[in-house]
Amino acid sequence: MTLDLVVPTRNRLEKLKVCVDSLKEASSNIQEKTNIIIYVDEDEYDITSKTIKEVNEIRVLKEEFLAAKFWNNHLRNMTSDILCYLTDDIKMDKYCLKFALEALKKLDYDGLVGFNQVNQKGNSNCNAAFGLFSLKFADRFPNREVFYPEYSAFYLDEELMKYAISINKFIYCE
Repeated sequence: MTLDLVVPTRNRLEKLKVCVDSLKEASSNIQEKTNIIIYVDEDEYDITSKTIKEVNEIRVLKEEFLAAKFWNNHLRNMTSDILCYLTDDIKMDKYCLKFALEALKKLDYDGLVGFNQVNQKGNSNCNAAFGLFSLKFADRFPNREVFYPEYSAFYLDEELMKYAISINKFIYCE
């Protein structure tokens, strides 16, 4: 199985560096192949690409900034099995991905796993979007458009959780 970790960012390079470092550490504790993909708008592409690639081997892609657009466009063409969507101010616990993938396995790799993370200010209940789901779950949506296209407030992915709960395909993993 392959896991894509997709992070949109804008004007927060220092936070992004911390986020990417935590993703690399969390990825080192799982067997699945991971791809870290950073989406930035065109204005920031050069500086982000240069800075991040010097620190980690990841892909930096450019697109007009809107979180839902990044995630939906990535899903539309994704060949990996699982997507983890998150924001650039998340500092992932080193075992978070391990536990989230174990939870997804309990759903037969068909569902959404939510998890509590700490943002870089130390808030453990942060208002940011993050979760993990399989392509099998995403294929329920026309053109894999899982996120509302005009979605711009990161903490408003609650409707996705409500849908997953309604079809008994949600696990919350602490």
